[in-house]
Amino acid sequence: MKISTYLVILSLACAVLPAQVVVTGRLSGTVTDQSGAVIPQAQVRIVSEGTGTGQNLTTNEAGQYSISGLPAGFYSLEVSAPGFRRGVMRRIKVDVGQAAVADIQLEVGATTETIEV
Repeated sequence: MKISTYLVILSLACAVLPAQVVVTGRLSGTVTDQSGAVIPQAQVRIVSEGTGTGQNLTTNEAGQYSISGLPAGFYSLEVSAPGFRRGVMRRIKVDVGQAAVADIQLEVGATTETIEV
């Protein structure tokens, strides 16, 4: 009786293992100005180039943003902050189980202007 219970528990544990396979990646970075100073509270939009879906984030006090759980693929990054031109990066590759880094530097200017990196 004990052996059959053990086998049932073992088979259930093995059935759960494949569900824990990592199928997403992470994207993070730092937003700075031309002098290298960080820009806190910058608005960051990450958009999947494959699906067009996007997520909005805000940088922390150190000018950093981070998002995990992104399906593998290519992403665009759009960053804006008062007093700076909007910054855009395209074709940022996020791989399964990897942490991609996309630092971006904003230029002083009107928020209606865009600079592509």
